[in-house]
Amino acid sequence: MRRLIFSATAAAVVILASATDRLLAAKPTIGTPASVTFRDGATDNIKSDGLGPYVEGQHGSVCRIYSGASEDLTIGTFQSGRTMWFFYTPATDVTQPTSNPPSGTLQDNAFMNIRNIGAMAWGETKLTLASFNTAVGYFRWLNVQYSSQAVVVTRNSQTSWTVSADLSPMVLPGGGDLAVLLKDAPRNTLAPVGLYHMPFGLDVNCPTCP
Repeated sequence: MRRLIFSATAAAVVILASATDRLLAAKPTIGTPASVTFRDGATDNIKSDGLGPYVEGQHGSVCRIYSGASEDLTIGTFQSGRTMWFFYTPATDVTQPTSNPPSGTLQDNAFMNIRNIGAMAWGETKLTLASFNTAVGYFRWLNVQYSSQAVVVTRNSQTSWTVSADLSPMVLPGGGDLAVLLKDAPRNTLAPVGLYHMPFGLDVNCPTCP
């Protein structure tokens, strides 16, 4: 179990974060089939592999919403051969948590989670947590212990959602593209190594979602 530990006074936050990381790290076994299309804009720093939507059950990909349970959206490429692109350069407009945050370009067989969107009302827009687990670490939005922002999600209809992380102005205060990169640390903890502007956008389609 991964736990985020800073001080005894943060114990309640640590418990919440630990449960979050366990859930994000798990491969899903149930859910309502969905498909996700990345926006792949010219300024986006998280993009698809250019091979079209990520679709549940195609070539081993997992793409589903936990309807009636966590309501999370998950993409897992796992053994499918599908990947995602990450272009990460440390943000220059914030104070970095380390003196030498990593920088680079990565094409990776990643795992993605967008928290608690399945039960949103039609027309509702809200902030939520997002996570991409990659070979260089864990990019997180709306992390309770760091300065990362949240992604903005709108449920457009019974079957479709839009997810976005963009530089301000955002639809809701607190939304944005600033993510924290966490890495495994001693004693089974996670440590922040950098803050990054990582804009991206997703269109989600779930034809049989309630």
